Amino acid sequence: MISIQAKIILGAVAFAIVASALTIWLILAWGNGAFAMVVPLALAGALALVVYSVVFKGKGGPS
Repeated sequence: MISIQAKIILGAVAFAIVASALTIWLILAWGNGAFAMVVPLALAGALALVVYSVVFKGKGGPS
């Protein structure tokens, strides 16, 4: 059986894939260079925070 932590990480990876696909579609639809830079960085930052909080939950951060 898959642990809750593994399910959350897999969900975060799936979110990143879907968000990347939507970002590419929006870039192609709108063609705005600034938008193309900001959105992937924001999504990557949000994903990193989610994964960090799941992995190090209750451990007091990396050792």
